[in-house]
Amino acid sequence: MSIICFGELIIDFTALESGKALWEVTHFQKNVGGAPANVAIGLHHHGVPVRLWSKVGNDSFGKFLREQLRRQGLAVDGIAVDNEHPTKLALVGLSESGERTFEFHNRSSAELFIRPDDLDVSQFRQARIFHFGGVSLLGEVTVHTLFALLEKKHPGRQLFSFDPNIRLDLCGDPARLLTLIHRLLPYLDILKLGQEEFRMMFPGDTPKSLLRKGPSLLIVTAGAEGASLYTHRHRVLVAPPRVEAVDTTGAGDAFTAGVLAKLYQLGVHKLTDLSAEQLRIAGEFASYWAGRIIAHPGATSGYFAPEKSPPA
Repeated sequence: MSIICFGELIIDFTALESGKALWEVTHFQKNVGGAPANVAIGLHHHGVPVRLWSKVGNDSFGKFLREQLRRQGLAVDGIAVDNEHPTKLALVGLSESGERTFEFHNRSSAELFIRPDDLDVSQFRQARIFHFGGVSLLGEVTVHTLFALLEKKHPGRQLFSFDPNIRLDLCGDPARLLTLIHRLLPYLDILKLGQEEFRMMFPGDTPKSLLRKGPSLLIVTAGAEGASLYTHRHRVLVAPPRVEAVDTTGAGDAFTAGVLAKLYQLGVHKLTDLSAEQLRIAGEFASYWAGRIIAHPGATSGYFAPEKSPPA
C-alpha cells in the first residue's frame, strides 16, 4: 500500500537575490517544483512509500526533473514524457521576508495533458491515499483523467486528499475552476486550504458546514497564525513554527506531507475515528516540517539540510 500524488511536476527557478523584482534578478537556482511533487518528496523523506503521477516535456527540463527525483530515490515510472508539450517553468522572486512572486512560462505544458493510458491503474488500486492539487483542474485532458480516477475510489479502503493551492493567475476562467472544486467535495476525505483560499472559495461556509459537504478532515493553514485541523468531533490548533523565513515556497506542501505521513503511519482508514491527540501529533509534526522548509531556499531543500530531531 502506498500514497499516490497526482499533478504537476515543474521547474522552479528560485531567485538568489531577495528583495528584487523578477526582472532585476540575474541569478536563479533551478529546483524541482509543483505542489504534488513537493508533497511526494516530503512523504518519501518521511519514509512513506509514494509514487508521483505526472507528465513532463521531452526536453532538458523534463530530463532534469526525472533525474533529480531518481537520485532522491523516488520511482519515476509514473512520470510520462510528452513529445508535443513542454515542461512548465516558474520564476520565483523572493522578498526580504521570504514572500514570493511568480511568473509562469510554457503554460500549455505537459502536466495539463495527463491521459488515462499514461497511468498504471493497478498502482491506483493499491493506493491507501490519493492526493492531488488544483492545477490538475486547469487542463481539459488532465481534469477528465482525474474525475475518471475519482469514480474508481474504493470507499473505506482509500482516502482522497486535495489541496487547491490555487493560482488564479494560471486560470483563464476562475468561475469554472471554483465550480470544479465544489464538484470535488463529495469525493474528498481530506481538504487542505490556506486561510485566504477558504474565504475566497467558500465565503458562505464555516468549517462545520464545509465538513458536511464531503470531507472528514479539514486543514486550514494561516501562516504565522498557525493552523487548525477539524473533524466532525474535534478542532485542534497548532502553533506556527518559530523560524526565520527565507523562502515560503512549499510550506503548505510540507504541512500536507506531514499530515499524510502521520495518517499513513497510524494506519488510519476512518478519519471520523481520529482522536484529538492524534490530530495534535499530526499537526505538530506537519508544522515542524513546514518550518524546516521555509528556513531554506526552494520548496524541498529543507528536507536535506542538517536537522534537529522532529516531533515523534
